[in-house]
Amino acid sequence: MRTVGTWMLLLLCVVGPAAAEEDWAGAKTLAVGGAGRAMPLDNAGITLNPAAMNNVAPRYSVETGFQRFDPTRSNVLHVSAMDCQTSMLAMGISQTFEWQRPPFDPDQDLSWYDTETVDEIDDKRRIDRFAWALAYGFAQRRFNIGAALRIYHVNDPLRGNRTPVSFDVGLSWWISPNVAIGITGGNLVPTKMEEEPRTLAAGFGAVVLGGILWFELDGVMDFDSGDKPQVDLRSGAQVRIAGQFDIRGGFASDSAFKQQYVSWGLGWSIPHFSVSYTMRIEMGEMERRLNPDKPEAANRMLHAWMISASF
Repeated sequence: MRTVGTWMLLLLCVVGPAAAEEDWAGAKTLAVGGAGRAMPLDNAGITLNPAAMNNVAPRYSVETGFQRFDPTRSNVLHVSAMDCQTSMLAMGISQTFEWQRPPFDPDQDLSWYDTETVDEIDDKRRIDRFAWALAYGFAQRRFNIGAALRIYHVNDPLRGNRTPVSFDVGLSWWISPNVAIGITGGNLVPTKMEEEPRTLAAGFGAVVLGGILWFELDGVMDFDSGDKPQVDLRSGAQVRIAGQFDIRGGFASDSAFKQQYVSWGLGWSIPHFSVSYTMRIEMGEMERRLNPDKPEAANRMLHAWMISASF
């Protein structure tokens, strides 16, 4: 009964009155380039590698975060909850609500718009992403397997509404007390969504110096975003200072290194509570601005905030 009551409380906190990305990454994981298949810093294991939910200290964890990306006028609210303490069976749920009002793009949108009335159309889109993940640990959680159900709801008046369903599978293995690897297959049922391709990813993570330094490197193979599979990298590190303050940095590539991003973030942690901020910046020459009405610098940056509570 205690376990059931705990999960009912977590569900109420996360889903609220409404039951119903590319992979969602909270501000901590986003700051380290989106790396987290082996050793996620936050609840991102739910969507990056369900087996890796057992790769953090046993706990109940609730997180909420917000992201803003001005070029597409995108705002994302994220909530998640995870239980990797009750038993060897870890559970997690994650929900994001994304609102977009992208500016008119003649290269992509002419087939959707009546060109006589382009100025009169306000393109409002809504994408909800839900994930429910389970992981089971063997040999005192040194080896873990996991799976996650994904449900998307896309509300797009111009292109039509749809509700794709897919799933992930993953495993994680602690090859030493401080080193872990993770392998995951994401969106194994094609969603036909540009932001949600099928992927095969592997990560290598380590934590050293008594937890002061954490770092991870992930390789991600994307099967749907080009004529042939393409491989990208996610990597980053976190340094903890005085047991409370975190400095993070990371790198990520996309579209077979055609787009590259650096990220940095700051965090403050005390027992059972943390606050994080992250900025992600696109590097190199831009092919085009998503929003030409804004300066180039504004087209390069994404901002993210997150609050975490654990017990």
